[in-house]
Amino acid sequence: MGGVTEASLEPKLLDAALAVLRRHGVAEDELAVETPDKPNVPHFTQMRAHRIRVHVDAHTATFEVRGSRWSGARPDYPSAGAFVAALESELHRALSKDAA
Repeated sequence: MGGVTEASLEPKLLDAALAVLRRHGVAEDELAVETPDKPNVPHFTQMRAHRIRVHVDAHTATFEVRGSRWSGARPDYPSAGAFVAALESELHRALSKDAA
């Protein structure tokens, strides 16, 4: 995932999560997407569907998928691209486990 910069991390995380959800049959129209614009609250996006919740912001990502949980923070990975790839991989694994 070359070219992922810190400034573009939240949209990249969101796009990655949406792509994985689509591959597992979760359509965008099934997702409730919330992006609160409140003063003194850091910007974030949260997507929810039946037994699925994904939260991303500029530096972290978390999800709860049908009993599986994962969270990651950008400083824990060698690059922004590695962080995005980790979210994709872990979300795919959680959704695949549920389908098995």
